[in-house]
Amino acid sequence: MARQLLAEAGYPDGFDITLRTFTTAPGAELPLMAEAVALYWQDVGVNATIEPVDWPSLRTEWTEGQANDYVWTHRGFPFASAANGLEAGFMQDSLFASFTSPELEAMIQQFSGEEDAETREQLFTEIGQYLRDEAAAVFIALANEPYGVSDKVGEWDITTAYVWNFDQATKAR
Repeated sequence: MARQLLAEAGYPDGFDITLRTFTTAPGAELPLMAEAVALYWQDVGVNATIEPVDWPSLRTEWTEGQANDYVWTHRGFPFASAANGLEAGFMQDSLFASFTSPELEAMIQQFSGEEDAETREQLFTEIGQYLRDEAAAVFIALANEPYGVSDKVGEWDITTAYVWNFDQATKAR
């Protein structure tokens, strides 16, 4: 299917792309992720050349609007809420925005103002779908940061739409 979509887009023989990667703390896994992604892409005709770089150089190009002819691995740092991460990565006024649109900004504003957990989760899913459909980002994995473990903690459902949901933790019985 991917090869067919590439052909329909005018790339019957695939295309070449540079995939930059770096390490951060946390983020030592990023070069390995780049290798895995390059192998997956190779199977569908996207030939990725992995280029190790340092984070400060890439960050400067990114924030100065010069990161236009390559892709890179990135590990989002923990934010106080999912809304903060969306606002940092996809709102026009953010120095770190890699993609934005009026539709996306409206979706993020709605998400940020929503208090109902189920509605937030649905809106978060819709935002993720929009970002995927617009090819704004290729999300590979989402891992919540570990908070701590204790036999004193009972039920505590972790959700991607409400990352720091300490108020939903219960005491063990």
